[in-house]
Amino acid sequence: MKLSVFLPILAILFGASLTVYFRKPPVTIETIDLRMVPPPKGLKQFTFGYDEVLSDTMWLRLLQDFSICENTKDGVAHPVGRVSTEPMCKLSWVFQMLNAITDLAPRWRLPYATGAIMLSVVVDDREGASRIF
Repeated sequence: MKLSVFLPILAILFGASLTVYFRKPPVTIETIDLRMVPPPKGLKQFTFGYDEVLSDTMWLRLLQDFSICENTKDGVAHPVGRVSTEPMCKLSWVFQMLNAITDLAPRWRLPYATGAIMLSVVVDDREGASRIF
């Protein structure tokens, strides 16, 4: 075979090996956990009179992930073996959901009665619990 056949193949292989060698590491993009996006502040204007229905739905969503503390390393509010007396969370996602629920349905007693206690005990968000109290 002629040398002219191997030169393009050799050039492609050489270029591919240089590309692999000098390639930058892939950029890691921090993804947002869409399950933990707090409700917007002006939510009441977009409920079209279904405030209680939306607050019930948000309450059910909140009960599914009540122990989440997004400020901690693993996302759990009370890791095993923790002895610190400082609060783990401060105005967490749980507080923001609970605050939106109480804004939508201010006469509903359950979020006030159990939500603030669970917020201070389960999530360890003392500032959020004092605002709800």
